[in-house]
Amino acid sequence: MGRKSVAIIGAGVSGLAAGKVLLEDGFDITIFDRHKTLGGIWSPDWAYVHQHTQTIANLMEFSNLHDTEAMDCAPWENIHNYLKRYADKFHLIERIRFETKIILIDKNDLKNGNLPWIVKIETASGDHETLQFDLVVVATCLFSTLEEPNFRGQNKFAGSIQHITDIKKEDQLKNKRVIVIGGAKSAIDMATLAAMHANSCHMVFSHSYWILPHKILHGYIPLDYGFSRIFTHIFDPFPNAPHSAAFYFLHRVFSFVFTKISDSIANFLISKYKSELFADEKFIPKESIRNPHNIMRVTKEFITMIRENRIIRKLASIDEIIDETT
Repeated sequence: MGRKSVAIIGAGVSGLAAGKVLLEDGFDITIFDRHKTLGGIWSPDWAYVHQHTQTIANLMEFSNLHDTEAMDCAPWENIHNYLKRYADKFHLIERIRFETKIILIDKNDLKNGNLPWIVKIETASGDHETLQFDLVVVATCLFSTLEEPNFRGQNKFAGSIQHITDIKKEDQLKNKRVIVIGGAKSAIDMATLAAMHANSCHMVFSHSYWILPHKILHGYIPLDYGFSRIFTHIFDPFPNAPHSAAFYFLHRVFSFVFTKISDSIANFLISKYKSELFADEKFIPKESIRNPHNIMRVTKEFITMIRENRIIRKLASIDEIIDETT
């Protein structure tokens, strides 16, 4: 019996990791990606100006390739170059078909494991091919489909409505009045840039996050350590595991202590940044700070821009565009 063939959709972080493992396990892999180069959201086709990680150095690396150029809040170019080194080391580059769109993935009988998957593709030249594979891995990530707005009255607007991935240079923001839709990481990045380079910047978002600096306790402890899953769940019991009485005692004590610590951090944040971030109580998040998904790590520049009223925040949603500028 010959080697099983595998189609991997996406040459980002997940696609490369899947390709490396499957290739080493003896599968015949082909990786498809619609961009000109690998990286997914860390590729030049996707990345926006000054896009960067929000983690400390070496937290975003594979266990089998140390990132010798790692840094805190690394720019996207560093991550892209690291992924290229990873693909080169494990002989993945020659397995990738770039600028290739997936038109269709189908199978005549989903319950029949002996039948191949039918994968129809479109190449950069517009040619169409129909291929067969034993297995298909979808590694396109959550952000592969761009969320484009569609507001009532949008056709009246005389300005430019752009996705963040279209902003490649700071000059695109100069002499503009900018409104950023969203309140998460990329929106914070773009609002900070707009406040620095545009005439004005407003942020409109429907969900408030806890805003924390990258390092806490006077800049000595990286936030990633304090709110990582390993730290917050260190004494969580495993089902049916033979845990000792001491383990369960530590589980109860640690949970209580962590709850107290995180609540104290939340109260400290409200006190420290009340005049800047939480003067209006509607900006105080309703969700617990203990959930890392409710936390946004921000730069000092973002807080400075809010302090100087160069970023005007609105907790709301856009209902309608009334005219050319409103």
